[in-house]
Amino acid sequence: MGSIDGAVGAWGVCNAVAWERLPRRWAASLEASGGQIRSGAPVDQVLVRNGRATGVVLDSGEELHASIVVSNLDVKRTFLETMDAKDLPLEFVEQVRKFKIRGSSGKLNIALDGLPRFSRPSRRGRPVTRGDMHVTDTIEMMERAYDGLERGDAGPGRLTSIC
Repeated sequence: MGSIDGAVGAWGVCNAVAWERLPRRWAASLEASGGQIRSGAPVDQVLVRNGRATGVVLDSGEELHASIVVSNLDVKRTFLETMDAKDLPLEFVEQVRKFKIRGSSGKLNIALDGLPRFSRPSRRGRPVTRGDMHVTDTIEMMERAYDGLERGDAGPGRLTSIC
């Protein structure tokens, strides 16, 4: 949850099958263009020469050179942590420092015929319960739960949250 087309707090909806295939398609396209994917190889620094990214230095110290460098880090980590500020325009660095990151989350809506049963007990840190799970029967129940949260009294039966 972040913003979509300027609407803060809006949710995007994605076809699950397409979402599952997307990373494989990106990888295939990159490799078909001569690119290489390395996993488990954290980047320590982006190398810059004559104002252009020319490669990276991995945490291991290994240098990789490339004609194109792509980052999957957020804007602040990319430009403030892996790049030297002297390699970027001062005005740009200031804009990045001021850039608000509101966080992110994913949402999955599933209609079930009963409460979910998990194969393992719910313990902190288990992937199945790292976020929130809200169980509601009807739209009216969700509205009542939201109203209760706003008042600070979301009592039993209004909203079930597993963390």
